[in-house]
Amino acid sequence: MSSNRKKIPSSQDLVILVGLSHHSNGRSCSKHRGGCGIHHFMMKENLGVGTIVQAVWLDDAEQLPVHVLLEDGSLGCRVGFIAKQYATPYRGRYFDGTVIEILDVYSSDAKKTPNPAQRALAHRNCGYAHGFIHVKPSAKRFVGKENDAEE
Repeated sequence: MSSNRKKIPSSQDLVILVGLSHHSNGRSCSKHRGGCGIHHFMMKENLGVGTIVQAVWLDDAEQLPVHVLLEDGSLGCRVGFIAKQYATPYRGRYFDGTVIEILDVYSSDAKKTPNPAQRALAHRNCGYAHGFIHVKPSAKRFVGKENDAEE
């Protein structure tokens, strides 16, 4: 018996993104004065589903901001952050350079997000999204030398 359902990604392949609808903390540029995340996600009819972003580890701040990945492979506007639970020193470095596709975005607007629980998440986190991890950098660079010798 075959099913026409889409394959649901495992939780290991998903990541939470926050701060997409905020305009402070470096998330606004001269081109998008009202906020880069608002421009790239909230103002679009589909809320930016399918947008490709890349995480960049900021060692001194222990944050994982995400930038829109441009067609030429360079980083564009900073649009938000990967949720704090991923930004511990080890895990944050592991996510550095990760390429993520936005699967769904929650908005505070009832017309765009009918579910009240999802709207509350979007309001509390200044924008909330799930992303699918397409490319994850190799974890080998964080393994100690004693483990490298065994390979």
